[in-house]
Amino acid sequence: MFVRTYGTARTKVVRNKGWSLGIATFLFFALVFLLRRHENAEKHFFHGIKPWKSSASKQETMDLILSSIELPAFSTDEKWAPILPIEPKWDDFKIGEVGPVFDFELPKTSTTPAVVKPHPKEFDDDGNEFSLRFLIVGDWGGQSEEPYTTPVQLNLAKALGEFARRYETKFTLSLGDNFCDEGVTDVDDPRFKNTFEDVFTAPSLKRPWYIIAGNDDYKGNVTAEIEYTKKSRRWFFEREYYKLSFQLPSYRNVSIDILMIDTVQLCGRILPGETQPIEPDDEEKAEQQWKWIEKNLKKSSASYLLVAGHYPVVSGGKHGSTVCLKRRLKPLLETYHVSAYFCGHDHSVQHYLGKDTKGVNYFVTGATHPRDDSPDHLDGLMDSSKFFWTASLDTKVGAFTYCDVTKDLMSILFVNTKQKSLYYTTLLPRANKHVVKKKPMIDEHIFDLVTEFGNSTRIANLTIE
Repeated sequence: MFVRTYGTARTKVVRNKGWSLGIATFLFFALVFLLRRHENAEKHFFHGIKPWKSSASKQETMDLILSSIELPAFSTDEKWAPILPIEPKWDDFKIGEVGPVFDFELPKTSTTPAVVKPHPKEFDDDGNEFSLRFLIVGDWGGQSEEPYTTPVQLNLAKALGEFARRYETKFTLSLGDNFCDEGVTDVDDPRFKNTFEDVFTAPSLKRPWYIIAGNDDYKGNVTAEIEYTKKSRRWFFEREYYKLSFQLPSYRNVSIDILMIDTVQLCGRILPGETQPIEPDDEEKAEQQWKWIEKNLKKSSASYLLVAGHYPVVSGGKHGSTVCLKRRLKPLLETYHVSAYFCGHDHSVQHYLGKDTKGVNYFVTGATHPRDDSPDHLDGLMDSSKFFWTASLDTKVGAFTYCDVTKDLMSILFVNTKQKSLYYTTLLPRANKHVVKKKPMIDEHIFDLVTEFGNSTRIANLTIE
């Protein structure tokens, strides 16, 4: 034994009690281990997804994550909240490459709103504004009887308004059936107020709405819808078909051309009980539009070239692909390397890309009507079908499309009216469609998930090296 003296206090240290040092060493390494686990947990916390044990393969887990991602709102003063998996729900009908659908929910102790988070970065490292953002909806036109609205339309208006506010979208594309089921009678028809103005009231939706007509609109007075452009500050529908051109705010060499076409004028109306249009009302007007379409496709040098109409070129829904458009429009889209075709008509959201589409992406975004869709015409399309969703049990739930265009990438999200992400994919600029020399800048949480699991099948036209 030896004794050390500090002032008046005396401390005895016994040599044969070395186990005290062992306990101290154990506690020290235990503390280091706990701190490292906490640090790793924070990393998963930041990426917005909390790992869990599963018997599924990495591929299956990746598909489950990307098939239904619900993320918290982003702002400079908010932190990511963890997202916990819960039991699978089959309220929604999804097919394609998604497998079983899992919803995700925030912990009950969290006050962070649960919404889809697009790219959080507003500017690049040089201070240039990053992207052009817009919304696409179809078949949102309420009903012809009082109150002239439907629950799914009201839920759509609320979701669109909140989404547009958070992410500052610049405009909305409306792809027809603006006034279900019989259109309007004249420019003073109260349905303009009851079905549109008094429904989409959010200040964030007071930005331009670019309109085309659907077959329901042709049951009424399409000319009156065109004339309403003079009465509304946000309703833009100056002619049956027209071209929109945009440039990225700070990258003026990156452009987007959108041809808004009148597919009812091209192919005709649909008789009750039928699924295909009969023939054009005016063959001469239809031919004039066909020539206009080819001329504008041919001369476009835009980084992204989009075409939008009401009838689908490719669809597995109740109406199916439109024979008239498959025969005449599809070859034009392929010949002139169109990035994507967007439409409504079938009340679902769908995506098609495969050998049969020859590089053209086909999107259906008509899931805003209370009559749900069904995959009646999906046979023969499974090789190119990437996604199909319709609200099969809850017709108060709808979906819309969000687009975020950057100089390197165009991101496309299907989002339901609960503001949950249903599906995510990307398009490359036309000049870089077949060769990617570097990874484009995509949403950080999706990029991290893809690279972690080594999966590129859920990201269309994108190679993860």
